[in-house]
Amino acid sequence: MKFETITGMLSSFWEIIALHAEFCLRAEPSVCHGVMRLAGSNPCGGLLISLAKSLLTVDATRRRAVGQILLLAAGFLVLVAISVASVILVNQARDDNAAVVHTVEAENQINSVLLEIRRAESAARGYLLTYGPQFLADHEASVAKVIPDLDRLAQITSDNPTQVENIRRLRPAIEQRLSQFAQEIDFIKRNEQGKAVELVIEAAASNTRQRITETANAMLSEESRLFAHRTEKADRTQVLASSVTIAG
Repeated sequence: MKFETITGMLSSFWEIIALHAEFCLRAEPSVCHGVMRLAGSNPCGGLLISLAKSLLTVDATRRRAVGQILLLAAGFLVLVAISVASVILVNQARDDNAAVVHTVEAENQINSVLLEIRRAESAARGYLLTYGPQFLADHEASVAKVIPDLDRLAQITSDNPTQVENIRRLRPAIEQRLSQFAQEIDFIKRNEQGKAVELVIEAAASNTRQRITETANAMLSEESRLFAHRTEKADRTQVLASSVTIAG
């Protein structure tokens, strides 16, 4: 083989390498045509064409492998994102449901305070009319529960400034009503029924009961508002959590 032929083959080989690099960078169809034109004008065109095809085949395989790796990586990242979002939404749903339960607990506690006050009031009247020891026992049992129930209510609603203010107004009214109960019972025990009746009438005419009722109703309205808001939020979060889980 002549020296000129070998030199031409080497020159053509480097040109093919350059065209191949250009193909890897830009992947333009004109590069392949350049190789074919170069091979057609060279005595060893068949060899050059085979070499070019081999390089292109290897490059295409490499590109497919890289593409598959990228697809797998993207799929993995999507699964991780879905898993993280699912965990976050599930935790949020649990917190939202806990808030709903908390609201129901607060409503029940408000009603419990009102119930014990009404029981104490009814038992005091029964004791005033009959002097029955059972009425006195019921009255004392209800009175003993009022303040602990009120303290429990204050603890439950301590995270809500509106309810904290309502408790601040409710407590003095309840304490005043309990003081009236104590005076009524004391008069009955001393057989001063007339004074006990006067005190009952005076208590009924005062605004103590009205303040207790109005404040308790305001607290119930606030809890009803919170219940509606928190229930809607919990439902929305649950739907999102379910959707993300299904999508994953």
